[in-house]
Amino acid sequence: MPRTRLFVSVILLVMSLAGLVRAGSTSITPFPFIFYTPETKLAGGGTVLVFMRGEDPDARPSVISPVFVYTAKKQTLAFLSGEFYMDEERWRVIAMGGYTKFPNTFWGIGNDAPDADEEDFTPRTTMASLSVERLVAPAFYLGGRLDYAERTLLEVETGGLLDSHALPGVRDGRVMSAGVSLSRDTRDSTTYPKDGGLYSLVMMVVGGGLGGDYDYRAATLNLTTYRAVSERSLLAVQVVADMRSDAPPFDLLPQIGGDVLLRGYFAGRWRDRNMLTAQAEWRGPLWRSLGAVVFAGAGQVGRDPGDIDLGGLHVAGGWGLRVPLNKDEQLNLRLDWGFGDGSSGFYMSLGEAF
Repeated sequence: MPRTRLFVSVILLVMSLAGLVRAGSTSITPFPFIFYTPETKLAGGGTVLVFMRGEDPDARPSVISPVFVYTAKKQTLAFLSGEFYMDEERWRVIAMGGYTKFPNTFWGIGNDAPDADEEDFTPRTTMASLSVERLVAPAFYLGGRLDYAERTLLEVETGGLLDSHALPGVRDGRVMSAGVSLSRDTRDSTTYPKDGGLYSLVMMVVGGGLGGDYDYRAATLNLTTYRAVSERSLLAVQVVADMRSDAPPFDLLPQIGGDVLLRGYFAGRWRDRNMLTAQAEWRGPLWRSLGAVVFAGAGQVGRDPGDIDLGGLHVAGGWGLRVPLNKDEQLNLRLDWGFGDGSSGFYMSLGEAF
């Protein structure tokens, strides 16, 4: 599908879903931003968060979010996404379309990929995703999901591993996948949960029979819980297991690092077919409306599940500040300083890491 037609289709889908939401109130938060991360260097862009609530003010809001980012490394990201709750939260629909041209860094595959193997590459990706879930029991959602991605590798380093064409994904290709999801969602908020949890399992089949160029299986288990420590502070804990079979494209392998998993390491510093991470974060007040967090985590990747053990864990931790942007929706500006083994990173983003 040509990129222009894909973007138009996603825009029409998101707008159509928005029209199905019986909005009792709508709030709009425009947010231009300038930020810095190890992956992007200096970057700028903007978003507009549109929250739509139904007649019940305590129900979860539907959210539409267009995002555009351009960075000092000439990276371009453009996304339009929407999360919609309908029929008194009996239905949840998540739709997303995006385009990225993202010069990046690759160290090879495996938990012990050395720093000396660092090389740059530039992929261009057009993607779309649609997830439809139905409430089948109190707090339990069962659904289906379709994903599409068209990938082009624009540049690689001469003489590097990617230039040798020895890895899956170094040639242009299309990824088509379909799957099912099961989740239990007891969070009291989708933007800043203070109680409950989100426990989800997503299983996907990626295949040439769906119109793509790759064949493999994928499964992701996400266990996240939130518990009050005091009247104004809480502890968030997350465990993520991400697994692939066969030979996925190298840039779609499970990865450690970035502003979500093990802050302090470069995104994708380690990647392989299987990944296991765990992290915890204390969140509480600092001064007036400012909040503070302290976090720590550990993770590992491996070709097979049996390759993951305590001896190969990568550990990271750090602290951060929270600046309220929309108090009604409990939306914060996130400023985090993360530290790993011989590396560090500063991250600025909207909302919490998990």
